[in-house]
Amino acid sequence: MENNKKLRVAAYVRVSEETKETQHSLQAQEEFYRRQIHEKAEWELAEIYKDNGISGTDIKRREGFVRLISDCKAGKIDLILVKSVSRFARNTLDLLRIVRYLKQLGVSVRFEEQNIDSLTEEGELMLTLIASVAQAESESISENIKWAIHKAFQNGIGNTRRRTLGYHWVDGKLTVIPEEAEAVKRIFANFLAGGSHMKTAKELAGEGITSINGKLISVSAIGNILRNITYTGNTLLQKTFIQDPISKKKVMNTGELPQYFVQDTHEAIIDMDTFEQVQKKLAQNKEMGRFPYNHTGRKYPFTMKVICGCCGRHYTRQLWNTSAIGKKRPTWVCTGKKAEKYRRCGSKNIPEAKLMEASAKVLGVSEFDEDIFFDKVESITVQGVHELLFCLHDGTEVIQHWEHTAQKASWTPERKARHAANRTASPAKTKGASCMTGRIRCELCGMNYNKQTRKVARAGMVTFWKCRGIGNGGSCASEQITHDHLNSILAEALGVAQMTDEIFTGQIDHIGMCEPGKLIIYKKDGGTISCNYELLPMEKRQKPYRPKKRKGNARSQGDT
Repeated sequence: MENNKKLRVAAYVRVSEETKETQHSLQAQEEFYRRQIHEKAEWELAEIYKDNGISGTDIKRREGFVRLISDCKAGKIDLILVKSVSRFARNTLDLLRIVRYLKQLGVSVRFEEQNIDSLTEEGELMLTLIASVAQAESESISENIKWAIHKAFQNGIGNTRRRTLGYHWVDGKLTVIPEEAEAVKRIFANFLAGGSHMKTAKELAGEGITSINGKLISVSAIGNILRNITYTGNTLLQKTFIQDPISKKKVMNTGELPQYFVQDTHEAIIDMDTFEQVQKKLAQNKEMGRFPYNHTGRKYPFTMKVICGCCGRHYTRQLWNTSAIGKKRPTWVCTGKKAEKYRRCGSKNIPEAKLMEASAKVLGVSEFDEDIFFDKVESITVQGVHELLFCLHDGTEVIQHWEHTAQKASWTPERKARHAANRTASPAKTKGASCMTGRIRCELCGMNYNKQTRKVARAGMVTFWKCRGIGNGGSCASEQITHDHLNSILAEALGVAQMTDEIFTGQIDHIGMCEPGKLIIYKKDGGTISCNYELLPMEKRQKPYRPKKRKGNARSQGDT
């Protein structure tokens, strides 16, 4: 570094809790670093970055820290001063990853309490040891806090003052808000009367009734309200818990830890009998595979009979739009597809007509009969992609294959003709189309050739025509041909100096591509011309490129 160029120095300060004492500590740290940087003639102050009341285990929530790293990346900082390793990060992996990233940028981090400079050789080893201790300390503090909370739970004392629709906190006790309580009562009454979550949400939105955040009450919020035992005047403690003190991730308690039920802690909005009726009905709906927005109560021949082989849930009936205007096709869909927000089942949807067809074949009848089906079939398990396992009441198991032909069936001869006429009449409307689009056909597999453009070594960008039967695991043995090569073959066959769009559309009906090195020109006057040609090196089929799998973590150590 040049002698006349000063070192741009920043400081990072943080306190975990926001109180008057910690606020004073934060100001003292800031003033200390500001004075220390100004006292050194070779230093200049870049900025003092600070986070107030933010835990050191979660970097993403620390706005000052995130801005510090961003400015380092922008080349605004040469040196960072920090009081201690625990002020910088309590997570060992986060600390090392960030320090290494800053090291690549040429930015040094100096931890004053431990007297460590990240750019020195022994710096990283010392950081690893000290950060591990800091992380262990954080985990120990978390366990002590959990112990205190559990003791409070055992005494019927909660650890939160969470706002709930229908209640607000007054002197440490939940107190009813009459207007909101009426909305809660209506949600419970509508559900018991057979109304869906969506219908109730629309009804409340139409009346301007909002949630505690001033937003419209959603379908999911109605489901949460119906399951909240707080409305009975009782309290259930430890519904959730912190899974990891480092990530601070909160998860639902499904039996991992004990829960504590405290009776008569506040005024009830819903009586216990009503609440239990609602829970029973919710459980029945879940078992029946009804979604909150598709709450009908109707039963069909396959209700509770079709089971998903992937997730074990039942299939439910839905009406799906088809290509025919005004018609809907009943389709059976696994409830696991929408059962959980981040984990959805990948099982196959089955049209009801296909289930009836497969059932008739298994039962040996000409057409589906509901009475025979109920008498003989216990369940149907959807296996693989197109396989159904029928379990009969007599213990027999039969595997029946089915084919998903909905898309194929929708392409009727009339629709195919209409689509072909549109493509032929105005090929320019289709991106990348030309006068040859749809007119080059493979004589080996019957599929059309598609136009592709890609870069070729020592030739630049080259346009090819390639059979659709080659890709996606197809077994077609035809070869691709360049656009220029095809034009030269056609021009020579027709006896013209150069092939143009006008000549092609005026004389050629279509081209049939045969085995490699041979094609047939089908003329509009009914004649044909057979052409033999020599394949160019770039036209011979190449092995598909498959990138090598990267070992280890795909992200570099410097990625923040």
